[in-house]
Amino acid sequence: MRYVPWASALLVGLVAGVLLAQIPYITIEKKIDLDGMVSLFIGLVLFFGLNLLYQQQSTVRQGEKDILMKLAQDGLAASAMLDSTFCQHYKENPLTQAAIEEILAGLQRYNNVIHTLEAALAQCQRKSKLDMTQIQRDREDYRAVLTDSPFTVSYDSGTYRKQQAHQRAVREGFVSFMLQMNRVL
Repeated sequence: MRYVPWASALLVGLVAGVLLAQIPYITIEKKIDLDGMVSLFIGLVLFFGLNLLYQQQSTVRQGEKDILMKLAQDGLAASAMLDSTFCQHYKENPLTQAAIEEILAGLQRYNNVIHTLEAALAQCQRKSKLDMTQIQRDREDYRAVLTDSPFTVSYDSGTYRKQQAHQRAVREGFVSFMLQMNRVL
């Protein structure tokens, strides 16, 4: 299977040569020019070798891009789940222990997704061209809004607006990162 592209290219070249010889106003000498054949063969080998290298590198880059894109989409999904959890519980006064644990678990899932994205980006070949500082900054700000230290007993009226603003910033950060990936990778 490995040599199928080479064999098919050789076969296509032979068929093209035979068909070209059938055209009446094109004349082809009947003797074989070994220098020309060697040059043609070396050119084909170099072309297919470089093409194979390009295809392998292209496949690796596309795989990296797909993985990073999936992880960024997972980050968006985790932030949406955290937003949903917060919206379910922010009106509770006082917050139940189950609500606090659910918010903390959602925040931990969100942090884990970002950490996984950071780790994948560190392994990526083009990591220097992608910037995650906005996502990291938004993560810290979002955590500060949701979990005051110590954890708040109830959220005040302004917390919902702050949370929504940070949720929007998080989404914009992930979308910006994905667009940046499309430009770079």
